[in-house]
Amino acid sequence: MAGAIMSSTGQSWMTPPELVKAVLEVLGTIDLDPCASSGTGTVPAKIKYTGPKAWGGDGRDGLGTPWWGNDIKTVFVNPPYGRNDAHPEILGGSRSTSISDWLAVAAEASLHGVEVICLVPAATETRAWERNVWPKANSICFLRARPRFWQRLADGTLAPAKSCITRSIAAIYWGPNSTKFNEVFKKLGVCILGGNEPRVV
Repeated sequence: MAGAIMSSTGQSWMTPPELVKAVLEVLGTIDLDPCASSGTGTVPAKIKYTGPKAWGGDGRDGLGTPWWGNDIKTVFVNPPYGRNDAHPEILGGSRSTSISDWLAVAAEASLHGVEVICLVPAATETRAWERNVWPKANSICFLRARPRFWQRLADGTLAPAKSCITRSIAAIYWGPNSTKFNEVFKKLGVCILGGNEPRVV
């Protein structure tokens, strides 16, 4: 869930406002958040997929519902960072899901003319990055500081978590406006251009 972590317990870690601000500066608006938190979150997307009803969502699965069409031109996704057990409402319950699934859909959405920014662990050596990030993303920013995600408290209010995430995080961009992305995100970390020969901006 844009969000960072989604599990059968409904735990949700929401994107810090300063990162949402940077995303909006690049995209202008966020048409779709395919991993949205139920209720009011930190991402002001026009369309939100909040996941299986059994987890408190609206039944729209971000891996099974298209990220393009219906006037969707921009997407921000902060997917579950761990592996999730198979669930009947996600990919037909055929298998567990992982970040590689979300990166694959992000790359596919870009082929339909959609601008996508994805916030994920900087696991640069993984097969998921080899397949859908290094050869297909247009820009990547390795964030200088580990984000402090937000949580919903027992009284329903939102507040920063007490500690930062333990992993290094990257913001990945698929789309035609790499210059804008790099201009905005270089304030937050080190940006490189994607493609078969990545290079520092």
